[in-house]
Amino acid sequence: MILYIFVIFSVLSSSSYAAVNDFCVADLSGPDGPAGYSCKKPDTVSVNDFVYSGLGSPGNISKLIKAAVTPAFVDQFPGVNGLGISLARLDLAVGGVIPMHTHPGASEVLIVVQGSICAGFITSANVVYFKSLRKGDIMVFPQGLLHFQINAGGTPALAFVSFSSARPGLQILDFALFANDLPSEIIEMVTFLDDAQVKKLKKGAQLQKHIDATLGSGNLREAVRLPPGEDINEWLAVNTVDFFNQVNILYGTLTEFCTASNCPTMTAGPKYEYRWADGVTIKKPIEVSAPKYVEYLMDWIESQLDDELIFPQKLGAPFPPNFRDVVKTIFKRLFRVYAHIYHEHFQKIVSLKEEAHLNTCFKHFVLFTWVLLDMLQEFRLIDKGELAPLQELVESILQL
Repeated sequence: MILYIFVIFSVLSSSSYAAVNDFCVADLSGPDGPAGYSCKKPDTVSVNDFVYSGLGSPGNISKLIKAAVTPAFVDQFPGVNGLGISLARLDLAVGGVIPMHTHPGASEVLIVVQGSICAGFITSANVVYFKSLRKGDIMVFPQGLLHFQINAGGTPALAFVSFSSARPGLQILDFALFANDLPSEIIEMVTFLDDAQVKKLKKGAQLQKHIDATLGSGNLREAVRLPPGEDINEWLAVNTVDFFNQVNILYGTLTEFCTASNCPTMTAGPKYEYRWADGVTIKKPIEVSAPKYVEYLMDWIESQLDDELIFPQKLGAPFPPNFRDVVKTIFKRLFRVYAHIYHEHFQKIVSLKEEAHLNTCFKHFVLFTWVLLDMLQEFRLIDKGELAPLQELVESILQL
């Protein structure tokens, strides 16, 4: 009984510490119990405990949802411990969506900073409230209710969200159903989806889980390696979507600087100029400004990704004979956007404090295009000559 009272007292005193003291900076080196982290000793607290710079750069876009959430919860930002607040950054590529999810431990406030976002929630009485939000709009999501966010425009969207807890918790409905070992037969019964739909959704969720796990480990060489037993075309397809979204988000942060007047041609330094042709509507290469080139490119890639004859959506549907040629063309042209950013806008990237994110994304891109994807073959998606504008940077990455 005495032990029980002691435990209850410890939990209450830990959780209420910030209420009777100025703050309770989380001691991340200690255990994380039901009441959260214990407080750091006052003489070990510094100003850096109250400052977090992790929301200044775009997150790593998930190929499955075309979005990224960068948290500033207690595990990343120990200064919010015990204060009942936290933040996160939300990046939505074109077509991006944060699927139906809930935060069991917090209410949420969202503010749109860039683009257009359709957001809404469902009450416990199954009443739906949703609206398209634009820059400066704010929306609140009550604690525990299912809610969603969708990029409702034709450009990348950016939002920041605040929570009424240092640890709001998260459960995504789709992942709860498909990213686990729940038998497909049961999922079909409780969702009324057919067998092919369930298997396709489970496969996508499991691939995403593998990619997130390997990327999270920090080992990019392992992250690009073809998983055992996986079809190489499926692997190429999933990663093509991911890299398209990454480049789209990165370039989206520069659109106010990369203008037709500042970048009248699509260049990568003084020696390299790129002209646009898609072989269909524009058959002969034409000179265009950098923003127009990127606009043409993103529209063209999106049309390829949406073409089910090239990127099949149905489980078991065959990839076309020229699939790898299409993928190689996509990667070649995405590289040109990286080359333009590094040569023409790197100082702006530095001023925005995005250089670390840019370098990580480019390293991932290079390793995927040049490193062994499986144990039998070296599959290179970009010819060596195309890499010339960033040759030294590429070589330094491959030698690491």
